[in-house]
Amino acid sequence: MRKSLISAAALITIATSASAQTYNADAVKAACSDEWGAEFDMVKYCMDQRAEGFDTYIALKSAAPDMFAISFANCETEWGTEWEMVAYCAKSERDSAAQISSATQGLPDDIANIITSNCTREWANEFTMIAYCSKQQAAAWRSINQ
Repeated sequence: MRKSLISAAALITIATSASAQTYNADAVKAACSDEWGAEFDMVKYCMDQRAEGFDTYIALKSAAPDMFAISFANCETEWGTEWEMVAYCAKSERDSAAQISSATQGLPDDIANIITSNCTREWANEFTMIAYCSKQQAAAWRSINQ
């Protein structure tokens, strides 16, 4: 039987994000000011983008199943107060998770299971990489077997 995304995700250990989900306007202002200096229009744009990114991220995180806890925490760790990038990263993780099972559609169930298991084991909670790995492995299998 083909593993679904849910069963593949069951292989993943779930953890709660330790990072704070609070918007620190002072930290964002300092970071944007450091980046843009006296270009005040760009400082404001940077701050606005980060505020919007934070709101988007919080909405994504609130709606996401627990299986995304680690990958979303990784996004927070990687991008810090660049909330627009945290949101982009989280969207990418969510969208990639939906692509994992479609990558192996049409393959024999045992091959699809092997690919999904191997990629999940290799990339753990990085859904973008699990999806990429699954697509690459499925394409390689198809090229040598069809």
